[in-house]
Amino acid sequence: MKIFVGGAQRSGTSLVRSIIGSHSRVAFFPYDVKLWTKHLMDFSSWDFRDSDTVSQAVDRILVDEKVVIADVIPRREAVLKRLALIERREITATDIFDAFLLSYADLRDRDIYGLKTPWNEFYAEDILNAYDDAVFVHVIRDPRKSALSAIFVDGGSWFYDPMLHLTRWKRSANLALENKEKFGDRYQVVRYEDLAKDPAKVAAELMPSLGLAYEEGMERGDKQPGWTGTNTSFAPSESSGQRSPQELPAGLRFLYESRLAKELAHFDYSVCKQSPLRVAVALPGLWLRLVAVFLLHRGIEVKSSVGKMGLRLRSPKPVTSA
Repeated sequence: MKIFVGGAQRSGTSLVRSIIGSHSRVAFFPYDVKLWTKHLMDFSSWDFRDSDTVSQAVDRILVDEKVVIADVIPRREAVLKRLALIERREITATDIFDAFLLSYADLRDRDIYGLKTPWNEFYAEDILNAYDDAVFVHVIRDPRKSALSAIFVDGGSWFYDPMLHLTRWKRSANLALENKEKFGDRYQVVRYEDLAKDPAKVAAELMPSLGLAYEEGMERGDKQPGWTGTNTSFAPSESSGQRSPQELPAGLRFLYESRLAKELAHFDYSVCKQSPLRVAVALPGLWLRLVAVFLLHRGIEVKSSVGKMGLRLRSPKPVTSA
């Protein structure tokens, strides 16, 4: 069996990984390796009919920044040995991902592997169609709270992009509804608020849908490698003595609540109406923020594109046999 976890960033996906990963049969990879959200696109033009290209893809994964810091790392030979067992068809990127994660589970002496990556749900249909024995857990959190967490973790910086976050969250929320209807028990939707309120209850209810029995105390997440008890900077800093804000600024609240009214209602997230005067006063600052963030991110994208172009010019493409 394979367990995948997805959801918006700052939505409690790491907490879900720690809980399920504390089960005695599950080896959840401890960090957010972007197999589907990054490497799948990177490998889209690679020809895996050639064994050298397959080897290079494995090497690319093994040097990923989120792989090299793991508790244990699969050996290159072990991953390639698993891939060599595939017969009568061409190897795909999903085969390589599977072999890598199975090799990790072998090192942990577990028969089930797991992978959590924010926004994995954008590829949930591909994942579930690729693996007949896969299940998906989609974590939903009030977007205003995940946005507040995103702002705070960046130190209140302008690197948080409200429109990008809002657009992604809306897509994620709609996929939760669509995929649950399409895949039934293979697709589980968990509200972060319910999990935070009673983790033991939610864990006990979730486990049977994953084909697992609840194990006493697994909700503490203390048996998952890489879990320190929290993955958030949302809590007040003890050293600084500063307290994080408890709600979004009025302008951002208005933006989220006006654009996501349907989705908020569906997931039972309440909306407290703001006074027209407060909204009117906040709107100029909101638009100024949106324009500034838009320009900042476009500048970052241009710089990144130039850097990637230079890297492509310096790095040879995967070697293929003649």
